[in-house]
Amino acid sequence: MRQLNPDQLKALEAIKSDENIFLTGSAGTGKTSLINYYKAHYNPKIPVVCSTGVAAVLVGGRTFASFWGIGIMDEPLDVIIARIQQNKKMVKKIQAMKDILIDEISMISGKSLDYCNMIARTIRDNPEPFGGIRIIAVGDFFQLPSVTKGNEKVDWAFNSITWKECNFKMVELKEYMRTKDEYFLKVLNSIRHGLVGPEVTKFLNSRIIQDNTDFVGVRIFPRKKRVQEYNDEKLAELPSLLVCFETKYVGDEKSIERLRRNLPIEDKIYLKVGAYVMVRINERNTEHPRYVNGTTGHIIKLNPIKREVMIKTLKGEYISLEESEFQLKDSEGDVIASAFNVALSLAYSLTIHRTQAASIDSALIDCRGLFASGSCYTALSRMTNSENLRIIGWDRRSIFVDPEVKEFYRNQKNLIKSNA
Repeated sequence: MRQLNPDQLKALEAIKSDENIFLTGSAGTGKTSLINYYKAHYNPKIPVVCSTGVAAVLVGGRTFASFWGIGIMDEPLDVIIARIQQNKKMVKKIQAMKDILIDEISMISGKSLDYCNMIARTIRDNPEPFGGIRIIAVGDFFQLPSVTKGNEKVDWAFNSITWKECNFKMVELKEYMRTKDEYFLKVLNSIRHGLVGPEVTKFLNSRIIQDNTDFVGVRIFPRKKRVQEYNDEKLAELPSLLVCFETKYVGDEKSIERLRRNLPIEDKIYLKVGAYVMVRINERNTEHPRYVNGTTGHIIKLNPIKREVMIKTLKGEYISLEESEFQLKDSEGDVIASAFNVALSLAYSLTIHRTQAASIDSALIDCRGLFASGSCYTALSRMTNSENLRIIGWDRRSIFVDPEVKEFYRNQKNLIKSNA
């Protein structure tokens, strides 16, 4: 496991306290590394819940909704609470909890937070926020928001009654770990805040390429359909033999279907020697990982019998990947479904949402027609450097931040100054 930098060490002291903490910072400042370090060295039993199933599967955690048993919140709160009260394991778990870590907080709605707050208060018979359970919320509201229907207003967690009651202490990481490209960081910071001045315009225009036929790297598109079409086209162009690695599932049908919807890999992974692929997991249990979620390269050898794949990364390193296990856990933390396959996906193209938690070395991004706050920033900030960044096109309307997010951070920083 990597050592923490001074910025992270200072934040660690706050996380080790008894206060409710909101750990934030730009993409690439090491939020995930810090919480993994905290879990490993200080609090290995802390429950970790994620906003989305994709994130939960990647870190081996649970979704926020499944952990608390709220589902899609299509029932009245009192009905949900009554159902949970009948579940002895759920009641025991909530009553015994001391703290909880909520990852990707920007994608959790205020309604979800309020529901779970009331559930915890009721089950624990304690009027304090979350019934006295300590909360560590992690994320960046400048990135992707919770999903909304149609033109509904985003229900940011920081606007909820619960957020105000929790009185979070904001701890912000500022030292970038994903890239040290100072010019790129300056541009990213402007885009993060929805600012498009001459410098941003010049930078983005300088990265546009008209003929991208020979580009080597990941293409990031806003729409899933375009991603699928492009991956299929590029794989078909290769003359080598097509090999299928079929994902094996264990669990009941309903749980398997839930896991399937959130896997970063497909049911059937079609590969060829020469195919451009992305690793979809982090190498674990090592201080110096050879690969991370987002490492890309070309396949040089396939062994479908042993279910092994050898790839040569864009950095020229050779890594061998064997079969990995992805898990879905229930509200009690028990594994209810597993999927087994090589943790690879075709990397010719991905959606912005599928780049979640990835660090990408080379990418061609379509920054047009983006509809969610922070989408452009989220896509661009996956990059480890700007040298290998290319853009199909961009438009001013796609670079925006919800004004409520700006106001929230402004108020938080003013509060920190007044308390200094």
